[in-house]
Amino acid sequence: MKGAYKPRSDIALTLEIVDAIVERIKSGEPITRRGCSYLLLDYLPSQEKVPVSTYTSWLRRGTIPLGSKDGYTLQDLVEEAREAYREEFKKDMVRRAEGVFSDGLNMVISQPAVLKRINESGKIEQYNGRVIIPKVAEVRQRVAEFVVRKLDPKTYGDSTKIQFTSGFNLPELRRAKERHDVLLRLKEEVIQ
Repeated sequence: MKGAYKPRSDIALTLEIVDAIVERIKSGEPITRRGCSYLLLDYLPSQEKVPVSTYTSWLRRGTIPLGSKDGYTLQDLVEEAREAYREEFKKDMVRRAEGVFSDGLNMVISQPAVLKRINESGKIEQYNGRVIIPKVAEVRQRVAEFVVRKLDPKTYGDSTKIQFTSGFNLPELRRAKERHDVLLRLKEEVIQ
């Protein structure tokens, strides 16, 4: 029959699907991919795959999972999982930065070396001395301090906020480009 109405075949939003979505978000794995029409979940052989359009429809309509006793919508649960992931990611970044910071404090800034110099009579003589390590330790420490101040301002006392430009203000864009270039140079120095 041409032009007959075909009813939608929606998949029921169950607690198993919600748990799979939430676990994937909390672990930092994507739930969708460009060009893929189904959610990237670990499906059982008996489970039907969830289309991305159905997922977005559940979010938009504020669908409550079947068997849910607390009344939270999928949007609430997804936002809570994203917040938990952000918090864990922030803590991990602070831990890494603190590790770099403590390594910088414990790092020796000079090392023993055998040096050569020309004495007054013009002969080359060797002597034991110390050579200062390049500024890598200092740069790594400054970067780590910046990271912990921005990610955990309550503990490390940085009250300045990063502001993004809302329009095309040319001087602000130039300053942002200069800051970006400086950060790239610092990153390159840290890597070397």
